[in-house]
Amino acid sequence: MILLQSLRSTSKISFGKDMKEATLDHALSITQLQRHRRIDDACRKQDEHRLAEEQQNPGHTNWKPEEHTDWLLFEIDADIIIRDDQINVARATISPAFGLNCVLQMNMGQGKTSVIMPILASAIADGKGIARLVVPRALLLQTAQILQARLGGLVGREVSHVPFSRKTPIGIMLTQPDHVLSSRLSGLQVTSDNHMESAQVMIPMQTWLDQFSRDVVDECDFALAVKTQLIYPSGTQLAVDGHPHRWTVPQILLGVLETYMKEMRLSDPLSFDLRLVEDICNGKLPLLPWVSQNRIESVRSYLLEFNIPEGTAESAYTVFPDQSPARQTLCILRGLLVHGILFLCLKKRWNVQYGLHPGRDTIAVPFHAKGIPSEQAEWGHPDVAIVLTCLAFYYKGLTETWNHLRFEQVVINDYLNDFVFPVHAKQFKSKLQASGLDIPSFSQGTRRPHSLTTGFSGTNDNKRMLPLTIRQGDLPALSHTNAEVLAYLLEPRNREYTVAEGFMGKRLSETEFLCRLKESKIRILIDAGAHILEFDNRGLARQWLTIDYEAAAAVYFNAVNKSSVIYRNGTEVPLLASPFAEDLSGCLVYLDEAHTRGTDLKFPMKARGALTLSLGQTNDHTVQAAMRLRQLGHSQSIMFVGSPEVHQSIKDHSGKCFVDRFESHDVVRWLLEQTCRANEELRPLYLAQGFDFCSRQDANSLLQPEQQTLEQLYHPSNAETVRHRSSCGNGQVHKFWTGRSPSRLRRCDRRQAQMPQHFPAHKFPGRGAELLHFSKTGSIRTHGWYEPMFNAIRRTRTGMTRNVPARNTNVLVSTEFTRTIKIGNKQSWRDDFLRPINWILRSPTAGKAVVIIPEEAERLSPILRDVNPPRTYLIVYSAPISKQMLHFNTFRYYTVPELKTDLPPLVKLELGILAGRLYFSFDECQPIVRYLDPHAFLHSDNDEASKKAASSNLLSRRFLEEWFSLMIKGGSFTYTPMGYVCRGTAS
Repeated sequence: MILLQSLRSTSKISFGKDMKEATLDHALSITQLQRHRRIDDACRKQDEHRLAEEQQNPGHTNWKPEEHTDWLLFEIDADIIIRDDQINVARATISPAFGLNCVLQMNMGQGKTSVIMPILASAIADGKGIARLVVPRALLLQTAQILQARLGGLVGREVSHVPFSRKTPIGIMLTQPDHVLSSRLSGLQVTSDNHMESAQVMIPMQTWLDQFSRDVVDECDFALAVKTQLIYPSGTQLAVDGHPHRWTVPQILLGVLETYMKEMRLSDPLSFDLRLVEDICNGKLPLLPWVSQNRIESVRSYLLEFNIPEGTAESAYTVFPDQSPARQTLCILRGLLVHGILFLCLKKRWNVQYGLHPGRDTIAVPFHAKGIPSEQAEWGHPDVAIVLTCLAFYYKGLTETWNHLRFEQVVINDYLNDFVFPVHAKQFKSKLQASGLDIPSFSQGTRRPHSLTTGFSGTNDNKRMLPLTIRQGDLPALSHTNAEVLAYLLEPRNREYTVAEGFMGKRLSETEFLCRLKESKIRILIDAGAHILEFDNRGLARQWLTIDYEAAAAVYFNAVNKSSVIYRNGTEVPLLASPFAEDLSGCLVYLDEAHTRGTDLKFPMKARGALTLSLGQTNDHTVQAAMRLRQLGHSQSIMFVGSPEVHQSIKDHSGKCFVDRFESHDVVRWLLEQTCRANEELRPLYLAQGFDFCSRQDANSLLQPEQQTLEQLYHPSNAETVRHRSSCGNGQVHKFWTGRSPSRLRRCDRRQAQMPQHFPAHKFPGRGAELLHFSKTGSIRTHGWYEPMFNAIRRTRTGMTRNVPARNTNVLVSTEFTRTIKIGNKQSWRDDFLRPINWILRSPTAGKAVVIIPEEAERLSPILRDVNPPRTYLIVYSAPISKQMLHFNTFRYYTVPELKTDLPPLVKLELGILAGRLYFSFDECQPIVRYLDPHAFLHSDNDEASKKAASSNLLSRRFLEEWFSLMIKGGSFTYTPMGYVCRGTAS
């Protein structure tokens, strides 16, 4: 062993020429001995295919062991002979053509992970740079085990895996795509947060990694996909624009959906949107106020047509001039109907493509596969997330405690509107974003050989969707790979296709489907289409054993992604510890959707499997699943299984009628069409990422806007967006962008979102001397310990955006009241960290009321009890947000000492605005309206009248709506007294 280790390229042992040649001869003799043993074993087991492979590969024909001693040691450790095609791919990956980033294609099952990755790593890790291997999360453990086993012995390479997040200060060697992106964003994050000391360390570190890390990416079609994104949210977290209508409108549409579909299923199901718009315009749905027919035509066009004549949008808006909720509802309806968001969400499959994560916020998240929610990914479009959340709750129900109510839509909507959307339907002000474009190394200057990025994958269907920083560079000798795999699927033994339907075209249940498999003598189920929904993997395996009574056991992947064997008596053992590890001929095997890629099991040579299909399934996904049968092109076979809806789609595409025979060539044509459609749908996101990447490379901006208003999302032909985007590209790009709105660019956005960072809390420094003086005397001596109420509001993002005037007020806030967290900008009062108003210090002498924090109240309470006569009063208060809380309007619920006189009406009114009071007596309505000035409610914030009103110390309607929404954490207050005041309908 020590003698062989001296052949390492990193060995410092020096010996004479003859000694090295003798050692090489010894190593070569070991590889030949191992080869003869493998041939002998194949002969004894009568494995003709394996025997032919060994005999056809004598080894070392296109490379010299004396020049690559690490590869020779790898062969001994792995007990293999590296094939010629594997050497060719490895060399092309190490030294790509033209010295550019490139991706190579190699067929599945040809040793990319088990052979090529290790020999690449051993060649790249030469002490001059970092060998960084980027693999998908699902293959991380498997790749780490292979590398450790095959490089940690004779080759002597240390393999380390250091996951990177915001908290990780160092680089990595074996990593995932999101870790690479996180490494890039972390330095930018601390820079944007003005933490320059940390930035001076992290930015140079990332620059060094860019220069000296040599990246190899496995499964490039996955790691570099358009859907690979990482978002670092930044800034203030605010409720989505247009709340609560943002979620009540889709709830109403989903509520009538079932009724409409039942009525129109037999007539014209494609006219659903027309029927819906007609009912909205005719006032049959509680969405828009009724207007006369001669004024509704512009609204009808606005809700039906994507490209509408100039001025139609403004005409539709002016139909509801003084009702902001109606205008917001109009924008939401256009987004859901015209932009196709409602139908896009209805096409997705619950618990397969979306659902709820038990350990995350109660908002729908993307699923990696059936039953596997993403740990960090989220839907990028707020309306997509809202609609999918509603659907997820409708499917799953609320709780099993109340079985008769858990699926009632009215009950679910009430729960969502009170406890889910007000808390979780929020967006951040800005974001840092990275995508698959950031994974390949990129330099605008000279490219150094060791800073290239190369990789490979089993398919190249998405080569036109690869980042422009890397190219597809297939070897001529492997150019036949795509046709080879498709030819496998068209072999006579693989042509069978069946529909999983029963009587009257009804979808087969899981149990009926398993019985169908038994009748076809199939014991391998590759569930690429997620056909099995009502069983988990273990439950499916047990149920299958009860149907196929001849099978000895069933193999499946458990909750921790480990292959397990379950026997008929219920005993479970790991597959590697069972007698079936090398021979699965007596077993049932179930591969769920999550394990149809990267799984390598040793199926019998004559194995026959069933592969399920689903709507939207691509050729890449299907081929990857089919090639779990490694000998599909020689002796193994497969049968395609489609659900009734899949069969209808295949029939529509092929043009055949129901009596015609369908075979695998119909499936292949359908898969290629599905792939083209999928790529077409991703084009807007692909271009959006490209423009963002170019902007960041040109250093135009780091932070991107995250929150958008409804008009920015859905206004027809958003000129500002088109002008900005088209300035970045040529005429063709401009033409493409002019046909796509910001909403369409984001609706398919599915990204990895880094969770918002936790800020350190501000510590209470103790009671101030000036506050103590005020509490004892009732007079204000200096001005540094407080600020007027409107000055404090002006420091919030809402106050700055809505131009809140610094008007005179008798309500003050202590400086500690606006200090909640430690942030870089001390002049800002974060909208997402507003305190509730519970303690007020009232001075009749000064005529002022000071809002203080609980810590200050705790220290002042015993002092106020001892002051005689009292100069100030400590008042306990909670803003009435329900009718049951109206008693707090007296400000006498609890005071120290007892307060015997009422507060001035103006102080009550201003405290109510600051605290977010929603309910008050009818007598207070007119004073509030006079204080706010009703004329300011007749104009939008963009009108000259509104700007003039703001300069005249008036509060705009939009500010009041947003401020009260902040104070009640995003809840609805439309039908409250303050809601009527904000809409200008209070009388």
